[in-house]
Amino acid sequence: ESSVLSPKAFSVGSTWKPWDKLPFQSPSLGASLTASAAALNSHMGSMSMRLGPAVRFLMTALNLRLGLWWPSPEGKGKSWIRKIFPGWAFFREMLGLSSVKGNELFLSDGGHFENLALYELIRRHARYVIVSDCGMDSDVLFDDFGNLVRKVRADFGVEIQIDLSPLKPGKEGYSRQCMVAGDIHYPGGDTGILLFFKPTLTGNEPADVMQYHNRNSRFPHESTGDQFYDEAQWEAYRKLGEHAAETALGSIMKKLKGVSVSGEEELKRRMFTQARRDWLPTPKGYADRVSRFTSKVAELDALLTDSNCHTLQAEVFKEVPELDSQMKTGEAPKRETGSGNNGNGAMAQNGETGRALQIIRRAVHFMEEVYLHENLEKNHNHPLYVGTMNYFARWTLAPTFRMWWPVVKSMYPQQFTRFIEAHYNLKAADPSASIGVVNQVEGFAAVSWDENRTLRDHEHIVQYSLNLRNRDKVYTISAAFVILAKKGSITVWNSDELRVPPGLWATGIGSDFVSQMLKSELFENNTGDVKPVLANEILVRIAIGEHEDPAKLRSRANEIYFYRSAGFREVTNRVAEEILESNGLLEYYTTSDEQQGKKGLQSKWMYLSV
Repeated sequence: ESSVLSPKAFSVGSTWKPWDKLPFQSPSLGASLTASAAALNSHMGSMSMRLGPAVRFLMTALNLRLGLWWPSPEGKGKSWIRKIFPGWAFFREMLGLSSVKGNELFLSDGGHFENLALYELIRRHARYVIVSDCGMDSDVLFDDFGNLVRKVRADFGVEIQIDLSPLKPGKEGYSRQCMVAGDIHYPGGDTGILLFFKPTLTGNEPADVMQYHNRNSRFPHESTGDQFYDEAQWEAYRKLGEHAAETALGSIMKKLKGVSVSGEEELKRRMFTQARRDWLPTPKGYADRVSRFTSKVAELDALLTDSNCHTLQAEVFKEVPELDSQMKTGEAPKRETGSGNNGNGAMAQNGETGRALQIIRRAVHFMEEVYLHENLEKNHNHPLYVGTMNYFARWTLAPTFRMWWPVVKSMYPQQFTRFIEAHYNLKAADPSASIGVVNQVEGFAAVSWDENRTLRDHEHIVQYSLNLRNRDKVYTISAAFVILAKKGSITVWNSDELRVPPGLWATGIGSDFVSQMLKSELFENNTGDVKPVLANEILVRIAIGEHEDPAKLRSRANEIYFYRSAGFREVTNRVAEEILESNGLLEYYTTSDEQQGKKGLQSKWMYLSV
């Protein structure tokens, strides 16, 4: 059985007791560490079963044993025979008579069962986990992780989805990443985030670490039989770990320093959510293929700017007619119900805005290609790239470029856009945003609007608009909306009815939208009434299918992470139904399910009190 010693309690398998409820004291930290590090021991779990009783007998007789005998949390202390015959435990160990059901347990190295310590975190339903896989693995086969995945699936019904291939060294001995992110899927639909580190070299380590590796080719997977590190060896491993953590999480933490959060819990949620977004593995060979993709995109963009394609360009880049109209008339475009053109049919024209967008996109294509092929994340300070970085600066300082950036960046990888923002202060170009209640969705956001959707009693549409600044003028793009029901003390919506147009997904608009609603105390609706945007309590429902494929599982995990990072917590169906019923909305949701074909689907409810 797996066992855990903590400052609070002592557990063996699923049985545990706090120390203050036990008739004995906890072992010292030194004794606990010694038992936990009992790599060579008479009792080594399944390994001892394979080696047989003779090996166990000899190791005990020769005193090759580092384990620790300790009272069981379910036992009553030392047995009477131990009190009379203190050496009884030695003979039990020699004869293989230790038992998890006895009054005393023989604690040994946890690695004899599961070497990453993740098994017990999953037993405890941990949602945010960092694993550092530092077992000797010179062939990088991830044996310990494979053992873990099999155990948690068999014992807890938990599935772990993660791609470890970027951690495996290539022909030159370098890995693509020092950390990868993955998902933990618990039974019942709950999810967790796993950040998985592996000692590996990516080629951008400090000079002393690389020098040590050049002298010791097996680094960072030298034999664990070496228990006597010299100064250089110790520092090489220490610095490699620090460098990996800084590479994986440093820029994320710097970014979050300027974000207002309610406490450490929210900061943790945001850090893990952002790390998962940044470190889900990049497909192998991606950088080599980008140039081919960008050239094809450039060809398509060139065709769109053709004088005969004005209508098509307005349909693909719906922001163009929306902005063109405002630049010419000074008024935002209005959507005509039933026109079937998402509000843009009357403005399918190609003004200067459209031409500027295509040129800016080509410039960003070029920047991305150089960033990937020349590894500017590492090499941007090299004298050879001074001219390149200065050329990028000329583009990024242009007011029109900075106006379009919040929209354009949605089409590129986040690591690249974060690099550009950090080096050219493009965060300062982030648009302000506003929310308001509308009778129907207008502008770019209308692409996600269902023409047949009619509002029912208690329903409202809240629309989110980006305010893009070009010099001293501000232009508005409708970028998201949510259809919510509000009654009594409760506001409720389905997660699939908070909609961001497909062209703006995964750019932070959804997060900012929810944040704006939570912060906004009042809004003035179209009748002139001033009312709170949200009620005191908020419920969001995420619908879950019975048998979902991996892609849908990951999509659902994204939604759960999204609401958790905004401060929501999960509540049971029963709690959610009680809140809905007390506010007279339970029948409303039951009817809605029948109308939308959702009856019978499982639900994951997220709750927030404001």
